[in-house]
Amino acid sequence: MNVYFSHNNDQLKAKYPDNVTMKPLSSSIGEHEVNFEDGTSCKVDVIFYCTGYLYDFPFLHESCGITVNDNFIEPLYKHIIHIEKPTMKHEVADTGSDARRHPKRTAGEIIEGIPDQELQEKLSKGFPISQAHMLGPYQRSYYSDLANLAKTHDIPEVMLKIKKASFERFTEDLLNFRRDVYKIIDDENFIHVC
Repeated sequence: MNVYFSHNNDQLKAKYPDNVTMKPLSSSIGEHEVNFEDGTSCKVDVIFYCTGYLYDFPFLHESCGITVNDNFIEPLYKHIIHIEKPTMKHEVADTGSDARRHPKRTAGEIIEGIPDQELQEKLSKGFPISQAHMLGPYQRSYYSDLANLAKTHDIPEVMLKIKKASFERFTEDLLNFRRDVYKIIDDENFIHVC
């Protein structure tokens, strides 16, 4: 069985099985044939159309006040704390620091008087509302803000470096990146063991 992976991402470098062929976007689709923008065509039996994902919370009653508009979940502060119902919250994850020594703060204490300008900043930089939850280049400041708000230690830089390395491996070797093993040397450094 042959698989044709049609996409608009020139940055994909991942290794796929031998039966997977990368193709540009389709220009037209017939009953059993797909024509691509590069002038090539392929006979196909099945088209599996993937457009991403949609957030949905059918288990939450509407009285919870969580809404999804164009894949943007609101009203959340820092993507985790319900602004209008501060008892609906997630605890800041223990990142290997001594966070457990610090007293827990309520969501209300954390968000009191703090306006969430992150969304407006992202929109002004061209992020579509549907990607407002993506951290991208904001990861370091996001994690630092959470640690500061919770009055705990920040995530060690090595954890973000491992996350970045793991993502790069994901884009390079989709089939094997989950088998990777990393060894932390100190708060800044790690090695890729295998």
